[in-house]
Amino acid sequence: MLNARKFARFVVKRDILINGSIKGKALDISETGMLIHSHIPFPTGSNLVIEFSLRDADPLLRLTAQVQHIKTGVGIGVRFQDVSAADLVRIRTFVNNCCDKPTELRKKILLVEDSPAVRMMYRGCIEMMECEVREAVDGKEALDKIAQSMPDLILLDLFMEGMDGFQFLEAIRSDEKLKDLKVVVLTSAMGPDVKERLAPFGVLDFLTKMMTTPRRFAEKLAGYLAA
Repeated sequence: MLNARKFARFVVKRDILINGSIKGKALDISETGMLIHSHIPFPTGSNLVIEFSLRDADPLLRLTAQVQHIKTGVGIGVRFQDVSAADLVRIRTFVNNCCDKPTELRKKILLVEDSPAVRMMYRGCIEMMECEVREAVDGKEALDKIAQSMPDLILLDLFMEGMDGFQFLEAIRSDEKLKDLKVVVLTSAMGPDVKERLAPFGVLDFLTKMMTTPRRFAEKLAGYLAA
């Protein structure tokens, strides 16, 4: 994913093998490292051997890497170690040939959630999808953000202090300019009573926070944006 960092990064979704036996998935790559989603919590400073191909038909790359940071709920950032000149050229060429979306073409996601930890987790996933993400802690702040810039999709928590998700939905559905906004509900629990309350508001989908993995969330988000 190209951004203001020193080295261009590009979003990928490539299966990788860690230390010869552990399956993971590369989420982005630059000529210096990558972000990896793995179910194994490798600590900062760990040295890994990773194997992956840049494209389906390409021969495998086998590189050593060190864990530099951890993005909770998203993955681990690793820096490549002692990359050969030939492998560096392969990676650099791949990244530079992959054109990122200009900022003005990125989908705009409004994340309405009062928990900082939950916002951080979902923000990382959204950014990996090359989308622009803005955040609001309640319905009132969300309405202010919408007034500044119309989102393509709203991810909405229901139970928040101040204006909650139900009040927010009532506000936008009763506004002629906002009534058709796409909304996906994020909630800790989704019982029949909650679904009944939401029925009049025409939300796209319901996601249960603790049961939706980052990978599943990314898949669902791609579907919402393509619809």
